[in-house]
Amino acid sequence: MDEWRSWSFSIKDFWVTASGDQGRSGFALGDGVIAVADSDEWHDAPTERGEEGGVLAVMTTPAIDLRPAARGPLLLAFDSSWVPDEPMVARVFAEFDRGGRVPVLEWSSIQGSATYKAAGSSERVRIPIDPPARARSVRLVFQLGESNNDWYWALDDVRLLGTARR
Repeated sequence: MDEWRSWSFSIKDFWVTASGDQGRSGFALGDGVIAVADSDEWHDAPTERGEEGGVLAVMTTPAIDLRPAARGPLLLAFDSSWVPDEPMVARVFAEFDRGGRVPVLEWSSIQGSATYKAAGSSERVRIPIDPPARARSVRLVFQLGESNNDWYWALDDVRLLGTARR
């Protein structure tokens, strides 16, 4: 379905109902409006050539000013519903204005891979991030890819935490 072409912002109950649930209501930590990359629902819409619709969903935050934070590690926190099928990969990158793109998370649905992550329908995720020296801002990039009719990744309450300067 076109509304699931990439990352979509949806009221959780609409997403659950539109998809016939299929376990999506298990995202107990998700409430209100959530971010959804749903390759299963996208697959249900054929491409212009009648082929299956593959997914590479990319969502990028605006630049986040790091100058009010003290030097030191940051903490990326979000609530997640990762329900994969094979193959499917979730990635998060931090793109710093000084220091480039840094991978901070990779989950793969392929059992035996170094980044294999089993399904988790409602989890709190916490990831420490060390910003490069003199970084003034960061953008977070969330990707769901290498998937085709391979379920979904939904997020809620995405936060980047640091210690305030005094």
